[in-house]
Amino acid sequence: MGKNAMNPKDWKGQKNADGYKPTAVPNAFKVIQGQADNDSNKENAEADGKQTNAYRIPRVVYDGGSVHVSRERHAATVAWFEKYADWKRSGKEFKSDAYINTELQWGVWIYCDDRVTLPEAAHSNIRWCFKVRDLKKLHGEMSANGENMTGLYRGPMGYDYIDVWVSEGVRLTLQGAPDIPNEEWSHDWVRIGVTDIHQAKAWYSRYIGMSVLSEHPEEGYVVMGMRANFQTGDQEHPFWVLEQLPEGAAASSGNDAGVHKDERARPCTFVDKSAFVEYRRFLSEQNLAVSEIEGSLKGLAKFHLFDPDGNRFNIQTF
Repeated sequence: MGKNAMNPKDWKGQKNADGYKPTAVPNAFKVIQGQADNDSNKENAEADGKQTNAYRIPRVVYDGGSVHVSRERHAATVAWFEKYADWKRSGKEFKSDAYINTELQWGVWIYCDDRVTLPEAAHSNIRWCFKVRDLKKLHGEMSANGENMTGLYRGPMGYDYIDVWVSEGVRLTLQGAPDIPNEEWSHDWVRIGVTDIHQAKAWYSRYIGMSVLSEHPEEGYVVMGMRANFQTGDQEHPFWVLEQLPEGAAASSGNDAGVHKDERARPCTFVDKSAFVEYRRFLSEQNLAVSEIEGSLKGLAKFHLFDPDGNRFNIQTF
């Protein structure tokens, strides 16, 4: 493990008196780009970023994510999380005639937007994972309620998992974790299926700035580290797990080169606004598949890109 790295099995998250705050931005995460940086900011940039030629990757941190549903499914989706995850609404909700955006815990937002066509419910190799204290009990309850899900299966780090569909096209993955303190789900990691694990490891290190926390060649996965927007220290946590897909398995980009498939459950990362535009420009100049910036740099702005297997990686600032 690298400097400041935490053992993947030790990560349980941190909670303060106000609960989890994935969208709070501690000063420790600020990265100032450019020649005008003062000495302190230069120190932070050197500690936070990774050098790629003449450009230093800014600090990219995990920041929750979003679930995209139709207006007809919005209320039912919020209720689904309240029932099974034991989550409460954070109190942040934005509504208009065209959209409803509701924040739950762990920085998870339920989005519906009549102005945007939902992506086709398609095969994806991205698994957004959450820890559950009693997975077998929850599996039995969901099964009795007729939920669409898989059986229990063994996955990375020797844990049991199930995949469950909240609604069409919205798949989440639950991991058994008897050590968490209560019934409320807590964030785990994001599992990414790749066709070439060595190529993927190099890509996420070079363009996202992730470090390798541990490698498990016999089991076919690598644990990558990054920081979270709800932590105050500099430890890197196991937020991204790259998994070797079985031979012949389809990548998320499908069979047609350059065709990417968007999932409706999207884990997201955060980059400080001072580095956001330049970071996107750098990624675009590397001939990567990068979207245009959506939203407003005066408020919330987002873009996304795709790894070599067509897995979508979301980045935002505010």
